[in-house]
Amino acid sequence: MVTGLKVKQGGLVEAGTVLLEVGGRPLFALPGAKPAYRDLRPGYTGPDVAQLQAALKALGRDPQESNGVFGEGTKRALTTHYTALGYLVIPTGPDDDKQLAASDKQVLQAQRGVDDATDPVLKARAVEDLKEAKKSREELRQRTGPILPMSEYVFLPSFPARVEGLKAEIGGEVSAPLITLSSGELRVRSLLGQAQQAGVKPGMPVEILAETQGATARGAVTSVGELQTDKAQGTSGYPMLITPSTPLAATLAGQNVRVTVTAAATAGEVLVVPLSALFASADGKVHVVRRGADGARERLEVTAGMSADGYVEVRGALTPGDRVIIGVPTR
Repeated sequence: MVTGLKVKQGGLVEAGTVLLEVGGRPLFALPGAKPAYRDLRPGYTGPDVAQLQAALKALGRDPQESNGVFGEGTKRALTTHYTALGYLVIPTGPDDDKQLAASDKQVLQAQRGVDDATDPVLKARAVEDLKEAKKSREELRQRTGPILPMSEYVFLPSFPARVEGLKAEIGGEVSAPLITLSSGELRVRSLLGQAQQAGVKPGMPVEILAETQGATARGAVTSVGELQTDKAQGTSGYPMLITPSTPLAATLAGQNVRVTVTAAATAGEVLVVPLSALFASADGKVHVVRRGADGARERLEVTAGMSADGYVEVRGALTPGDRVIIGVPTR
């Protein structure tokens, strides 16, 4: 059961922040590129342990360990982190203290056996017993202590992160996804129609306009994906990803923006006519029909250039302000 909420939908999350509580236990965010996939326990080794050590150091709780081995320093640093957040650590077992106390007692008894032995053979045996008792105690210390349950932490590659979705409600049961986070710089996602997709390539420059905030930015097309259909939303198209040239404001997260992709550009202003005004003759030449002020029609040969949004660049006898006929076959 969800027992506490520490963040809000759309809010920003800093490293080490408690996001929510489940059954009175915290879920907090730590810096790290590798995703969490297991409980982290004393004695464990691996890159995820090294990442935990780096995260604790970044939060000001330096474990004095960076070798990827969950040792004494990591235990102390993790305990300090939980204490600072106001929670108790979870031990590897309920009887850790009793087992350690019993192990200390065995070492003490073995030491007394060494001290009391006078016979050389018995003393040698007592020394071996002491050695084994100390080894057992050290192994017990290495594998006991505070653990970091997988249910209580999440690694995120950068901060601040954003709360993109929050289904959790205090008193509600836990159901996935309870919380959705995103981190890193904002990028823009769009959906292209089939006609648009054919002319859009990665690397093309893009203008981004946030109309609600009156903000503009520039970027470039990062990728154009395969056709996707969302039956629930009744939409289909080709997903386009845009990376801004400079970081976008965090307030734009989840907002709609208008994007303009520049597939090609002329050196300056050009004369354009509607695409439907062009027609080709049998000899392959392109023409338009200009309508004069008196209504007379005149067929003119033109050279077509770039086209976009239903308009095409033309060069020839036309001048700005001329009226052309569209959708009418010529004789």
